[in-house]
Amino acid sequence: MSDQKKRKKKSAKQAPSSQPPDWSATWGTELEAAACEHCDWSYLLPPGETQPLCPHCFQGELERIGDAAGLPYNHPPELILPFSLPQGLLEQSLQKFARAIPFAPRDLNPQNLAARLHKVFLPMWLVDADVRASWQSEVGFDYNVVSFQDRFSDRQGGWSSQRVTEGRIRWEPRMGKLDRTYENIPAPALEEHAKITAELGEHDLTPAESYQPSAMEDAL
Repeated sequence: MSDQKKRKKKSAKQAPSSQPPDWSATWGTELEAAACEHCDWSYLLPPGETQPLCPHCFQGELERIGDAAGLPYNHPPELILPFSLPQGLLEQSLQKFARAIPFAPRDLNPQNLAARLHKVFLPMWLVDADVRASWQSEVGFDYNVVSFQDRFSDRQGGWSSQRVTEGRIRWEPRMGKLDRTYENIPAPALEEHAKITAELGEHDLTPAESYQPSAMEDAL
C-alpha cells in the first residue's frame, strides 16, 4: 500500500506537457493560436497573418499564444460550411452599409471596408444521441351500433319499428418502447450562440462539406 501511495504522489508532481500541437498533422496546414485579452476569445490564424482586431469585441488585437494551452479545443472540424456570398453581392452590401451612416468619415468607404474583412469560422458541435423511451397511450376505434326503436304514428296507423345507427369509439390501451439513433445533430458550442444568430441570422447547414485544409488559408 505504501508503494502505491508513493507512485501516486510521484505521478501527481509530473507537469503537463507544454508542447504545441502539431497543426500540420491534425489540421493538414500550419496554424498559430491567438487570443484576445479583452474578451478572452481564442482563434487559430494562418501563418504570417498580421495581428487583426478581435472579430468578436473589436476592442483589442489578437495576441499569439505560444503553447496553445489556453485553447479549449484544438481538433480539426468534421464539417465546415463554406463561404457562399458572391463577390458582387458582398460589394453591394458594403456600399449600402457605408451609405446608411450619416456624416461618415472619409475612411469609411466600401474599398476600405472590403480590405478589412476577415473570414471567421464559428464553431458548433455535432452531437450523436441514442434515445430510449417508454410510452403509453390510448387508441380509439370507431364502430357503429345498430338498434331498433318502436314508434307510434297516427299517420302510419299504429306502431312501426325504425332502424337507428349510432357511432361509438372503443378505447384500448397501448404501450411500447422507442429506441433510435440520431447522428450529427448541430448544437451550440459558444455561450454567445443565440446572440450571434440574432445578429447574423440563421444559416442553412445543408451545404456543409467535409473539412479541407485549404479552407483555413485565409480564415480565422
